[in-house]
Parts: sequence; structure tokens; C-alpha cells
Amino acid sequence: MKFLKYIMCVIVFISANTFAEDKNKLALEYLELTNTKQLFDITIENYVNHLSLRNPKLNKEELMLFFNSYMGWDVVRDPTIKIVSDKFTEKELKNINAFFKTDDGKALANQSPKISMEVSNLIGGNINKALASMKERAQQEK
Repeated sequence: MKFLKYIMCVIVFISANTFAEDKNKLALEYLELTNTKQLFDITIENYVNHLSLRNPKLNKEELMLFFNSYMGWDVVRDPTIKIVSDKFTEKELKNINAFFKTDDGKALANQSPKISMEVSNLIGGNINKALASMKERAQQEK
């Protein structure tokens, strides 16, 4: 009887692992279909460019290495797979991935990084304006 319980536990464990692996594969497929790596690369490039403009003495290559060591795809890939896997059911991931394989889904995936970059640039520009305004106000109060 103990042996039977042991076998049942092993079967449940293997089934749970197989389910998680399938879901993680679907999550990775989603990330690939939506060009998520490209989005991370663009985000890092924008940070580096923004910081370089503010301080031209900074070494862009060193900044890229620094940001990639904390935010690069190799660092965030597995945690991002877990995030996506935790947010959607297996069925939802299959349906979402099916959409991103359509022409409309491909168009959305191809435009999303560009839209994100433009929004990021807009926010960066507004942050610069806000910081300049704050600095000006602080100087006027003196």
C-alpha cells in the first residue's frame, strides 16, 4: 500500500511539472512572438542614450554593459516567463499566441517596440522638462 501511495505521488509530481513546463513554453513563445527581447533592448538603449545626453563624459559601452547586467534579456528572461505564466492560463496563452501568429497580431508585435520607444522618449523628454522646471523653481526661491 505504501508503494502505491509513493507511485501516486510521483505521478502527480511528474504531471504538475509537465504542466508547468508546457505553460512555460507557451509563455516563452508569447514573449518571442511579441518581440519582448527587442523591447528590453530598446529600453536599455534609451536609458543609455538619455544618460549619455545628460552626461557626455559617460562611456556608452560601459553603461550598456552595466544595464544589461541588471536588465538584459539574459537576466530577465526566466523571471519574465514566470510572470507571464502566472498571469495566464494555458488556454489563454494558446489563444493569445494564436492571435500573434495572425497578420494583425504580427503587425501589433512589430509596432509595439516602436510605440514603446516613442512613448519612452516622450516620457524622458517630459522628465527633463520637469527636472529643469524644478531646478528653476528652486533657484527662484533662494
